Amino acid sequence: MKGNNNEPSAQHKYLNVFVGKWKTKGYIKSTIGDDFLITGTDSYEWLEGGFFLKHTVDVLVAGQPVKAIEMIGYDADTKNYPMYSFDNNGNFEEMKAILENDIWTITGKDKRCTIVFNAKADTIIGKWEKLVDGLYWSPWMDMELTKI
Repeated sequence: MKGNNNEPSAQHKYLNVFVGKWKTKGYIKSTIGDDFLITGTDSYEWLEGGFFLKHTVDVLVAGQPVKAIEMIGYDADTKNYPMYSFDNNGNFEEMKAILENDIWTITGKDKRCTIVFNAKADTIIGKWEKLVDGLYWSPWMDMELTKI
């Protein structure tokens, strides 16, 4: 991830749409009963310099706390946004995002998400899928974030 003369690129600045604090609601789809409710907050802020966006998650999933931190940058060589997250349960995940036609697509080893902002950019809709048996993508989690 390289900056150009120590200045963030236009691609870095596309991440500005995420900056702020968001009220988070959603659910994880269950195949055996009720869906698992997700509530809490997500926050995005730039690290000094404007090259990396820090994403902080503070939610309850089915009543259990999940706290995570994620770092997002831009890689000019691959033309994607590398994402590295760590949570309070000891999980680490590496994903990447791309932006095409105002749609963010995040892809990891076994999950992916499509993110769309409303016209005012004050609501984020995220549709997550999980890879099942390495063969097909199944709906997994629906999220809605509203800017506070």
